[in-house]
Amino acid sequence: MLAGKGKNGADTAGLRGKHPGKGLLHLFTSQIVEGFQREWTDGPYRTPEEVDPEVRERVRAMARNTVESVMEGRSLQPPAIDRLAELRVPMLVVVGKLDMPGIHEIANLLVDANSNAELVRIWDVAHMVNLENPEEFNRVLLEFLDRF
Repeated sequence: MLAGKGKNGADTAGLRGKHPGKGLLHLFTSQIVEGFQREWTDGPYRTPEEVDPEVRERVRAMARNTVESVMEGRSLQPPAIDRLAELRVPMLVVVGKLDMPGIHEIANLLVDANSNAELVRIWDVAHMVNLENPEEFNRVLLEFLDRF
């Protein structure tokens, strides 16, 4: 049995009899969110201590919401990946230099697939480019938008 305050301050100890899996689901969600933080917020080249704590907390909240949405069956339909071919507009792909290698591969695929796509890599950040270096992200984005 898990006991403690849940997401909304509700006591999870009372869930044992009514919903045996709820306490474990909460623990599982926390583990997924922490794994997400290590992979995407911190990236493969930094420790959690090297990342702005405010950025980690904001991403933690977003990741928790996403995990809960998926677990509740509230995912995007149809998946966005199935609709990429529909894009007919200029595309700016921004990635952090410290992001996971797989993300760099995906970014390259997007740019290779669209002659209107432009790739920009921002140094010293991982996946959360706009949160970790908002000044540089905004500069890159505004320069891109100014062309149209």
